[in-house]
Amino acid sequence: GLVLLFAAAHLSPAHAQVSAGLAWLESRQAANGVHRDSDLAAAVDANAEAWITAQVVSEAGRFASLGSIVRTARDDSLMSVARLAYIRLEQGESAQTQITEMLALQQADGGFPPRAGHQSEVLTTAWMLVALERAGQGAGTPAARAVGYLIGNQGTDGGWIAASGNPASVFATAIAAHALVSYRNRYELTQTLSRATGFLLGRRGADNLIGADFETALALDALLALRADRAQLNPVATALAARQQANGSFAGDAYITALALRALWRHALPPVAPSDAGLTGRVLAADTELPITGAVLTLTGAT
Repeated sequence: GLVLLFAAAHLSPAHAQVSAGLAWLESRQAANGVHRDSDLAAAVDANAEAWITAQVVSEAGRFASLGSIVRTARDDSLMSVARLAYIRLEQGESAQTQITEMLALQQADGGFPPRAGHQSEVLTTAWMLVALERAGQGAGTPAARAVGYLIGNQGTDGGWIAASGNPASVFATAIAAHALVSYRNRYELTQTLSRATGFLLGRRGADNLIGADFETALALDALLALRADRAQLNPVATALAARQQANGSFAGDAYITALALRALWRHALPPVAPSDAGLTGRVLAADTELPITGAVLTLTGAT
């Protein structure tokens, strides 16, 4: 069988701040990646997010050693396994092992647990949805059940919680909402995404930041995907950009820098109406998820 993956065409704006931040991340590459013990996140998280940002801005070639590290890196959390599947697919590698491992652990409620034997949680479920969509399995039953889990666990305030017993957070809400964006053309998610947008915008402070720098970056990135009003997002982007240090980093932290650069780069892209977007794509084998050389695709139907 064939799996077709498409992405909206985009431009690559010259963004001095993003370039400076990428240069700082590049200078941090070492045997253990770009992570340092002083970073906010663990090595597996900081390295993964840094490589994803490099890939998003089409600069992954500058991070070859980091790419090798994140191709296999995981910890004992299932969220890291789902993210690893996504990264491997982005690198043109098979992620069947990781996806099979994850699907075997999907819970009766449709969600995925942080570790085997635990209850479902939002963050792991969101990342699994990202991986399934990237693998061309977003229309399958496991993805549908996972979408249902996120819908059912959204709070009345529009937010999601990262762990049982905690209040809704910008961190969890941004990740969950961003994951659901790719599914809005398959499921009725208008109200769910609208409430999430309201939650995130409602957390904006007098300084126009939406929490800590890493939260602001995640929120801005999600709100851009949610197509929130640019007039409300521009002050957030300006406030976040002002947090960049002279050396190009954000707080001297690889994890925060990666998230901030990704959000600012996407904010700098001109908005593209769906009717004006182009398509690029790859044809993958459904069993291995590897590219099929010489495949020809013909589009028919309404234009």
